[in-house]
Amino acid sequence: MEASLGEGQANHTENKDNSSAIEKQSRCAWLRPFLSPLLQSFFIQFMTGLNDGNLGITLPHIKDHYVVYQTVISTVFLCYASGFAIAALLDGMIITKLTQAKTMMIGALALVIGFAMVFMALPFPALCVFYVFIGFGVALTQSGANVFVGELPKATMMLNFLHGALLGPFIASALLQHRSWNYTYLVLASFAVNDRRKRICTEPDLEATTVELRKSENVSEKNGFKDNNQQSLDKLRYSSLRCSSINSIQSNHSSASGTTAVSYIEENNNSQDKEKNSLAQVICYRVAYIGCFYLLVYVGIEVTIGDWAYTADLCIGRLCLGYITLKCGEKQMVYIYISILICMCAIFWAIPIIAVSSVALLLSGIALGPLFPTMLSLASQCVPCYLYATCVGFLCAFGSGGSAIFPYLTGVLIDGFSVKIIPPLTLAMSLFILAAWFLIPNSELGHRNYAILDLFGM
Repeated sequence: MEASLGEGQANHTENKDNSSAIEKQSRCAWLRPFLSPLLQSFFIQFMTGLNDGNLGITLPHIKDHYVVYQTVISTVFLCYASGFAIAALLDGMIITKLTQAKTMMIGALALVIGFAMVFMALPFPALCVFYVFIGFGVALTQSGANVFVGELPKATMMLNFLHGALLGPFIASALLQHRSWNYTYLVLASFAVNDRRKRICTEPDLEATTVELRKSENVSEKNGFKDNNQQSLDKLRYSSLRCSSINSIQSNHSSASGTTAVSYIEENNNSQDKEKNSLAQVICYRVAYIGCFYLLVYVGIEVTIGDWAYTADLCIGRLCLGYITLKCGEKQMVYIYISILICMCAIFWAIPIIAVSSVALLLSGIALGPLFPTMLSLASQCVPCYLYATCVGFLCAFGSGGSAIFPYLTGVLIDGFSVKIIPPLTLAMSLFILAAWFLIPNSELGHRNYAILDLFGM
């Protein structure tokens, strides 16, 4: 009797171990077809983050090289911001006409041209022109990487892993000790060439991708681990379709499998909606027309009080809080993070003691970290699949423009009111993003507001 009980317990333990192993395997099955593009997306964010961290270090050296006033050198930021603005307007149209993969290729090519021309230290007006290329290229490639990662399950956590600005000042400082400022752009140009060569987010084999996704779903359902995030799987399918031409879709999906690529598009997208301008459709959603200003001011807070240590705090916040945010809910956790940020900004302003100010900056940087990727993750749940790429492209390009606009505005304010204007300015911006987050909808479709478009006769 005791022997049979022991054997039963052993079999039960073995079955439990096998089921847990199957569960872990089924949870990772969705990732296999996309592992290579995922790593390449991380490389894109690393490269663009290096560029962001590099600009602040090299700008004083650029000023000395061209012997210009502070107000003149600030036009670099305005030209950089104009590149983001152009990308925000054109990204959706380029994706519609050329696919997401080719859009990222255009962005990578713009980065190669921009970095190479800045490395050549051309006359200052020409330098400003090629900073437009850099801003345009950063916006297209960065938004494309965010689109791909944002379409994966557990997108909130995955988006928090995209970094690069932390190491930018390190590399720039090391090069500046031995070389001129423009050699930092030679390094960035080499990264951009590598990005161009690898063809980030390459056109995948749609049939293999669809088969892998279907296997992942079948394994999960067979073993009782049905994926709750069905919308993420739908977005993965559509991501594959968007990165290829209609001809390849038709040729690769002539088999008698359950759901073909063409039928998937026809079943999930209204033909009249697809004929409209994609950017005009995106602006119908509150997550777009409020989220863009939310991200613009968020990036403004980053660059207003940011230095290397602050960037390290952002990195820590994203790496440590991404999983917690995913598990506890995006909307609720961001309210907590912004509340902490507001409290720390108020303390930094009210108590001018170095130790207290240092702790306040540390905690504010950690709290600020998850806000940008969480916004992009929420956007994936608030717009249809066929508009997600345009929506994220618009949000990233518009929001990232804050890294160019706010340094210029901050410099003007400091000239007029001294550096004491920084604490109340950051507090006001923190209150703004709290109000904006309150207006951003929860993670569900249907939050369209056509009244705004009706005002303009659209």
